[in-house]
Parts: sequence; C-alpha cells; structure tokens
Amino acid sequence: MSYLFDLPTLFITTYWGIKNLKNISSSSRYLLYYIFFFVFAVPLYLDYIVGFPAYSTLSFPSRYWGFIESYDNLLTRVFYDVFLLFFQFVILNWQKRKTLAILQMQQETVLYEEGFSNQVKYISIVIALFTPFLTVLLGQQQILFAFGWRDAGNYSTIFDTGYYSILEKLSYLGVTASLFLIMMKVTKKGISAYLLKLLAILCLIMNICIESKRSIIFFCFIVVIIIRAFGFDKPIKPFRLLLAIGCLLGIVILLSVIVKTSYRGYTDFDSLYTTLRIDMFRDDTVKMALYSTFHRDRISILSYPFESYLMQIRSIFPLDIISGLGILDIPGVGYNTYFTCALAHVDLSYGYNWMTTSMFDELIANFGIIGILIAPFICVKISQKIDSLKKFEKILWLSAVVLLFMYSLNYIMYFLEGTFIITLLLKRQSRKKSDSCIAGLS
Repeated sequence: MSYLFDLPTLFITTYWGIKNLKNISSSSRYLLYYIFFFVFAVPLYLDYIVGFPAYSTLSFPSRYWGFIESYDNLLTRVFYDVFLLFFQFVILNWQKRKTLAILQMQQETVLYEEGFSNQVKYISIVIALFTPFLTVLLGQQQILFAFGWRDAGNYSTIFDTGYYSILEKLSYLGVTASLFLIMMKVTKKGISAYLLKLLAILCLIMNICIESKRSIIFFCFIVVIIIRAFGFDKPIKPFRLLLAIGCLLGIVILLSVIVKTSYRGYTDFDSLYTTLRIDMFRDDTVKMALYSTFHRDRISILSYPFESYLMQIRSIFPLDIISGLGILDIPGVGYNTYFTCALAHVDLSYGYNWMTTSMFDELIANFGIIGILIAPFICVKISQKIDSLKKFEKILWLSAVVLLFMYSLNYIMYFLEGTFIITLLLKRQSRKKSDSCIAGLS
C-alpha cells in the first residue's frame, strides 16, 4: 500500500529536482535543498530501483532492531512522504522574494578587498594547521598519513583516549580550511603561492587521516561543491555538477565496499547494500523517529521535548574539558546515544552510540510531528542568514549545516563554535577596516 504514496512523492520530487538544478549556485537554499534531496529523497528511489534495505541480514541484526521495526511501517512511510514533500515545498518557495532582496544587496557590495582576503588566508592557514599540530604535540603523529587506520583496527590505544574525540571533531574545520586554500584564487603567482597550495594539500591529507573514516571523504566532496558554487563569481554548470557528483559518489562507494569487504566481513549484496545505505543516508533514522512518535510503547527515543538539546550542553567547549577533567560534574548524553540505545532496544545505561543521526530525526524525536513542520522553516531562515554573509563565512556556515544534516549536534559542536568565532573575528576586522576608511576620508 505504501507505493500509493511513495510513487506520487517520487514524481513530484523528480520534477522539483530537475526544475531547480539551474539555481544551485544562486542561493544557499538551493544547495541545502539538493543536499537534503540526496540524503533523504534518494533512498526512496533506491527502494523501488534496487530494493528495501535488509537489516535482518546483517551480522548483528539486533543492533538494528528499531530499523527493522519501523522501516516498512505503512503510517511511518506515509508521514515520511509528507516530510519529503513539505520540506521541499517550503525550502523552494517560502520567502523567495526576501531571499532575492538579500542576494541583490550582496551583489551591490564589494565582498572582498585585497587586505580582507589576506586576513581570511591567514585564518585558514592557522585552522588547517591546528589539528595536525595538536596531534603531533600529543605524540600521535603516526596517524597523520594513515587513512583508514580506524577501520583497520590500528592504533586502538589512540582511539580509546579521551582527547582523540577532540582531534576528530576539530579535523572537519581543518578539512574545510584546507580545501578553501587549495581552491582559492591566487592573485599574485609565484613560489610562495605554490608553496601555500602544497601546504594546504598536506594539511588536507593530515586532517582527513586524523578522522580517518569514509564520512570525511564524503564531507570533502560536498565542501568542494560548496566552494565551487559560492566561492567563485561564475555560476556552476548543472551538467558538470552532475558529472562531478557521479564521479565522487563512485569513489565514496568504492571506498565503502573495500572497507566492508576487507574489514567488516560483508560480502553478499544484501549486507553491502544495506550497510552502504545506513552509512550514506539518513532516511532510516527519520523513519524510526517518526515510528517512535506513533508507537511510543514500542520505541521511545526521548522522554520529553528539548531533552537531547539540554543534555548536549556538556559538549560545548570548554564545558566538555571541565567535565572530563572532573572539575565540574556536568550531566550530558549525546543524542546519538539516546538514538542508538533505542535502536538496539536496550536501556540508556548501556551507553551505545555507534549510530550516526541528523538534525531532522532529532527534531522529530524531541517534538514529534511539529518537528516535521518546523524543520524546513529553520533551514530557510538559516539559508537567508548565510546568503547575507561574505564568501568565506558562507562556505563555513554551509559546511556546518551539511554536518547538521549528517551528524548529531554534540559531534559537530566544535565546528559550530569555531565557525561562530571566526565569523565574529572577520566581522570585527571588517568593521575596523571600515572605520579606518571613514577616518581617512574625514
């Protein structure tokens, strides 16, 4: 019966997806739309082109009890279709005139002068170098050029240390800054410019290897698209974009298959297909959150609204360090822990946290159906704010929203805090430069 709702959703989604492709670099709302399209709508196409994920065929199906319970539930699938259509309609249509006015205002201002560009360059160098430098300072330099060490089970003592989670979270900022340095235009060519590019490439490799998992490769590809779409004056061509996305996805899928066959023991098609879907998409987490809204007697992720947000205050720097050192006891549970324990159908005291989540299932887990209603409006407001920023800040904030689509809030808190601090620093620098110009004219 679910196909009666799924198929119209697919037809409408396909129409909107093709119609708006030409707008992808005109506003951040369209980029967010297509990231949403990939992470949440593409799985629905796969259901009918390839087949449903087979969670019960995995090595430990009890780990995915919640997905088995919720994925093919009729009411859940119907509301998932509502979620897809409502989100797409709002983000593509709500307050479009206001967005156009913001973009017009930006076009009438000078986004970057030479001095300000240098400020951005220096900040990017510091960010790109910071996590590798900290890794060396902590005596863990062996992981700087060892991609895949976590999947291979190497250096397990590093992974078990408390400070590794800090390095892992910071590496996403390092990757973003490194890619910006690699792709930024060079105004004055020379040996120093080429050395900077080489340094940026080395920083990119080291930051990728620090995090080490395939998800950071996927994140790199999205950041490349973000920088190409919003860091250059020329709009990105849809055909080239689709070709690039196809090639990049092929690389991600190939890496995933290698890891799963070499280290995870998955060799049959069903298990490979299912685990790839779990890794790359977030439809199953949203479906489980929806199912828990209608069947709290079967699955209960959270006990009350705002619970996961309140319990993630501890993940804010420096509260996490203070609490970790035992200076101040701050209670805290990551949303992915709430979700994973509900997924495995065990008590929260088990502390399981292997499942990656997103801002959308967290909104639904906290607020039920209201979460579906407010999600697209939040994204539109965020996109409007991003559209009003200058290029570098825009790239950082878009990357932050991408991480919100892919992970839980506690995992990306450092990225959000770092982006906020950098934005304040650049605004202060811009204000000082503007005041100096005014003083000079007077």
